[in-house]
Amino acid sequence: NANTISAPIQTSIYSDGKEYPVIFKPGEQKTFVIEGKNVNARAFRIVDAPGGKKWPGGVTVWLTNDDRRVPVRIEIQQSFAAMQLDLQKIESAGLLAKL
Repeated sequence: NANTISAPIQTSIYSDGKEYPVIFKPGEQKTFVIEGKNVNARAFRIVDAPGGKKWPGGVTVWLTNDDRRVPVRIEIQQSFAAMQLDLQKIESAGLLAKL
């Protein structure tokens, strides 16, 4: 689960129709309230791109501390704007009870 990841993770993200390799580093933990239930999650931040390239702006993805790693919040910061996307509702029957 997300709680057990301790090393940086290399993956790709997509922006403006292009693929960009990035490195996410695990961060702090936080409890979110979704549909009245407490959901524990861990932050993963883009810290770099492979080869030591600096990643412009900031991206943080909060994943649940279970095997599904459901994204409950995504934060994006740029020099000119910031955006936060929060999970409001889970449609699948029984999924929230397992988080």
